[in-house]
Amino acid sequence: ADEALVELRRALELDPLSTVINWEIGLPYYVSRQYDRAIEQFKRALSTDPQNTFARSFLAGIYSLTGSHEEALRVIDEPDSEDSYLAAVTAYTYAMMGRRVEAKKIAERLEMQAKQSYVSPFLLAKVYVALGEKERAIEWLEKGYENREDSSAWLNSDPAFDPLRSEPRFKELVRRIGLP
Repeated sequence: ADEALVELRRALELDPLSTVINWEIGLPYYVSRQYDRAIEQFKRALSTDPQNTFARSFLAGIYSLTGSHEEALRVIDEPDSEDSYLAAVTAYTYAMMGRRVEAKKIAERLEMQAKQSYVSPFLLAKVYVALGEKERAIEWLEKGYENREDSSAWLNSDPAFDPLRSEPRFKELVRRIGLP
């Protein structure tokens, strides 16, 4: 995370108006569990690009992880979004709030959508982790691995997967991916 921040800050010096770099600077803070700094950076990114799906999704996800569910829903601001990232973070937030029926309904919709167009298995896995359905979450992570999902590289660092860390199938998947 520290090395990534150095490189991202340098990139931002070279291109201070880049919306991509502005939201990506929040990622090292997110994975190192420096949530206050991540929130600050994702908000900064949204101040220049209010519709940035990635910044909105990560900001809402952090709010959910830290128990600020209503704030997460305000950031999403589109509970019925067709965007798979926003829909998944909405389902994740509902699951974290204990609103299982609503979370499952969105997850089912995303699974149907995945049959027609791309939906990241990583996103669905996060929803199932939040629902406490660890086996289902690992099944989606396995699909991501089989499809060479680039998000699999985040498996070992994404805080949303902390509840899976002691699961033998999760450990085996991390090993197969080649993560430390």
